[in-house]
Amino acid sequence: MKKTVLSYIFDGVTVAITSFILSYAVSAFYLTRGAPPVIIGVSVAVAVTAFYILVSKSKRTKFAVKKSEEKEFSNFISALRFLPKEKVRPLIEKTIIAENDYLFCDFKFSPVSADDVLSAFKQTPENKKLVFCAVDFIDETENLLQPLKDRLRLVSGKELFSLFKEKGEVLKADMPNPEKKSQKIKEMLKNTFRKKRAGGLALYGISLIVLSRFVFYPLWYIIIGSAFLIYALAIKFFAAE
Repeated sequence: MKKTVLSYIFDGVTVAITSFILSYAVSAFYLTRGAPPVIIGVSVAVAVTAFYILVSKSKRTKFAVKKSEEKEFSNFISALRFLPKEKVRPLIEKTIIAENDYLFCDFKFSPVSADDVLSAFKQTPENKKLVFCAVDFIDETENLLQPLKDRLRLVSGKELFSLFKEKGEVLKADMPNPEKKSQKIKEMLKNTFRKKRAGGLALYGISLIVLSRFVFYPLWYIIIGSAFLIYALAIKFFAAE
């Protein structure tokens, strides 16, 4: 489902570093050391990273919110979170529910997990398709629940907003939004402090330390790489999940 901007940056850095190391190693094996392997490594890294950015961008903009609609979208999300479900549910049913669908809504501040969706799915009648609506879902939720795709549809806040806009209906909440900046930082840190992130962060750290052998100023690469490794270890031993 949704990935944070920080996640995309980390993944992009990993793609670039891994591409460079692999292409440099292969080039250096067959060519004389010096500029040619470095040039090939950089070229391959740029090409692969550019392809990754294009693919990621296409996925992220599937239900993208326009810049001019950000305030309206923020108010819409507040409505989902704060308005009583008995007021929100009929509007959602009228907008997206078909005859054989079963609706479940969970508009929490934190992203919904695959376990939350699975729990609702187990309560769904066998002749119904579950439409699970939430503000957001934890990364990989859709992939984990892929075997249930014939009887399950996940609808995020962005998709709901797009569907409501198409029908000319907008939910509004008569209350101030939470402070965006502090909430974004909190969510960003919360999403990175998970056990499944430890391996990726450790890879960033090791890659930066390896790259320090090929740059003129290795100290910063070593410091940042070591910081990634320490953070990965902290996640491994102290993260709840």
